[in-house]
Amino acid sequence: MFRFFKLAQRASHAGRCVISRRPGRAAFLLLTLTCAGRVLAGDVAPLPSAEEVVRKIIERAKNREARGTVAAFHYTQHRVIEKYDERGAVKEHEDRRYVVGPLEGGSYTALVEKNGHPLAGADLTEEQEKRRKFIDRQTARNLGKGEEERVPLDADLFARYRGEVVGRDVIAGRPAIVMEFAPKSRDLPIRRRQDYLLNKLAGKVWVDEKDFDIVKVEARLTERTRLFWGLLGNIEKADLYFEQTRVSEGVYLPMHLSFFWDGRKLFTSMREKITAEWSGYQSAAAAAAAPSPVKDATKQ
Repeated sequence: MFRFFKLAQRASHAGRCVISRRPGRAAFLLLTLTCAGRVLAGDVAPLPSAEEVVRKIIERAKNREARGTVAAFHYTQHRVIEKYDERGAVKEHEDRRYVVGPLEGGSYTALVEKNGHPLAGADLTEEQEKRRKFIDRQTARNLGKGEEERVPLDADLFARYRGEVVGRDVIAGRPAIVMEFAPKSRDLPIRRRQDYLLNKLAGKVWVDEKDFDIVKVEARLTERTRLFWGLLGNIEKADLYFEQTRVSEGVYLPMHLSFFWDGRKLFTSMREKITAEWSGYQSAAAAAAAPSPVKDATKQ
């Protein structure tokens, strides 16, 4: 019995043969025999190596056609920013609504409402300036100049972590590879502002086993990190949860984000949580008949 139990554990680890609730004795025995039988029958595919998974993620990220398809989608984002006092009570609450859509060959996120009201005054001016800068960056990028605004999924990003494939899971009815990751060392290079945080993150990532796109990330800060050598402050704690959804063949778009951090900014203690939900996905063809909210958002 013990041997069958160990085989079932291995089957669970490799093929996600698990029961979510605590089973009775009979159900447990059935699960054990079933999982062990799957291993003995050889119908559980072997797990790929971490190197193979990373290589396929990078290959997909380089696919210009896939990136262009993603940029053509329209959808909305609802973002809530909450700041807490030292007792953990909410002292500031801000609610924002964005529309996301194609603009000058890229995907632009336009702020259209703040705390339930359309943009006006300084907020509108700031959004118009942000839109202008985005167009300038896109123009430079189309001419072969400029840098990506977001952190790219490239070899440089993955090189800072050691990774291990630990099993399989099912996300939205599709098989996913589960990887654990952690920084390779405590002395990684700082090239961008984001590196202060990226170099200290550890956690798990779920990768769609067929498309090799990242569908979920759970990460935490492993130790306190400084901002600009501590001149602007420190982050004592940070927790990140991010999830994407497959909206069509090979197209993944953000669905949920939760980011909490606790630290110090200059001489002030800071606790902040950002949550975001994305919805209303429409392809370019479906949205073609309707006015573009991104183009119209800042022309008020």
